[in-house]
Amino acid sequence: MAERSVSFWQCVQEGAKSAVVWPEDSYLNALRAFGRLTAEERTIGGVCHIAHPGGDGLTLSMHKPLDRNFLAHVDWSSGTLKEGAGGDGRDSDYANSTAVHFYPRFGAFAMAAVNRSSPRQGAVKRLMERCFPPEHGFHWAVRPVMDTTALDVFKGSTIGITSLTTKFSTLKQLGLEPTGVASFGDALAENIDAELDIDVTMTLNAKRGASRGMQKRLRGALLRDLARLLSGKDNGTKVTAILENGRTEILDLVEQALVVSQEIDDKDTASNERLFRELLNIIVSVSDDRQDQVYGMLER
Repeated sequence: MAERSVSFWQCVQEGAKSAVVWPEDSYLNALRAFGRLTAEERTIGGVCHIAHPGGDGLTLSMHKPLDRNFLAHVDWSSGTLKEGAGGDGRDSDYANSTAVHFYPRFGAFAMAAVNRSSPRQGAVKRLMERCFPPEHGFHWAVRPVMDTTALDVFKGSTIGITSLTTKFSTLKQLGLEPTGVASFGDALAENIDAELDIDVTMTLNAKRGASRGMQKRLRGALLRDLARLLSGKDNGTKVTAILENGRTEILDLVEQALVVSQEIDDKDTASNERLFRELLNIIVSVSDDRQDQVYGMLER
């Protein structure tokens, strides 16, 4: 069983004053027109772009020629190098390739690369710069779609927590009454007149009977400082949460880039070599399956 990772991204125009603008909903028409240009016109920075029609979005493949410098030719039967540099040149039309599927909204797209040498999101950025030159004061950026599923569950579907783990640095609070997880650390730092980096794990004492009220209050103490905690680098905030249905679940509250691993059944191919069109089919299928999730995250 083979596996391929699909990542999700968004193209936006950023301005000097942090303004963010994504393409209009009709931007795919311009990309489709780009796909009808000559091969030379569709090549940007050494990467050739090929449009593949079909569906509501737009599937695009990006291809970068193999770097033939220092390539070795191996006689696999004897385990030795062959003489000569380049052989018969049968690999000259092969490329390091990437499949991309653009959504109709938000400038969002899914991407799956063949290997580490394949074009990445930077090639998509250059494509947007070519098709949609930004106005003065703006520039194109490509940023990952962040998965907030666990955070959404914590905020909307939990009634309490039994434990939490987090990291933070203290702040001077000028004598304010501590009410949250981080502010209790601030109070300690103020009491000893020092700045602290705190790595803490809190667990309700089960032997003393962790009631629903205790679980709810611990959740509230975390929630009051949650935005501050999550803004810290490498905060690693996790909780053992009690869901509304009574089930217990460990939630990692730190946003993660949305990446999906797609398994490929060996029965789907007739040989040991997989064709690039299989990757195109995968990117379309995964994009369709995740469209509502991606839109939901970007609408926030």
